Amino acid sequence: MNVLESSERSLEQMDVNSCHPAEPRNHLTRLRVKCPAKDSVSWSCSGILIGPRHVLTSAHCINGVEVATLEAGFLERNGRLQWYNVAKAYIPLRWKVDGDYAVLKLKGLPSRRSHVSVAPMALPKNSKISITGFPGDKDPESLWISKCRALLVTSGLIWNDCDVKRGSSGSGVLAKDNSSGSPRTVVVGVLSGIDL
Repeated sequence: MNVLESSERSLEQMDVNSCHPAEPRNHLTRLRVKCPAKDSVSWSCSGILIGPRHVLTSAHCINGVEVATLEAGFLERNGRLQWYNVAKAYIPLRWKVDGDYAVLKLKGLPSRRSHVSVAPMALPKNSKISITGFPGDKDPESLWISKCRALLVTSGLIWNDCDVKRGSSGSGVLAKDNSSGSPRTVVVGVLSGIDL
């Protein structure tokens, strides 16, 4: 069973409104973005690998940060993060809450990693979604998954009841897509921690 098949199965069988440590199979596609800033202050966000070298995260996580200081860390099975430098960062020119996304291009090619496709799809009210990331109230090297529902989708925003914390910003919002005849897990959004 590959990573995407196991993710699809977990979306089908998930108990919504739960938050728990992610199982090892999920370590293959999720990551953390570390952004050192002035005065040795740093913060982290989450992200998801959407191509062999491309990471989706939130724009507010990296806005105003020099690309040379960005790193993306993939959680290994041994519990440690393997860090990769970022070559380029792409942010919408006038991003705001409904466009709070960024794409990072990694300098190196992470080995033995699978990525999750980004796909536009309709999310009916109460659709099952999941968000996997590195919440700031947990061990910095622990990956957590929140399984929940899309309560409302409007104006490009997915209102949800997911249990997420600071540090989870940039996590991919995952849903099951059945449109092609065979179900697959896809990225339908990115978590923004901006207060409205």
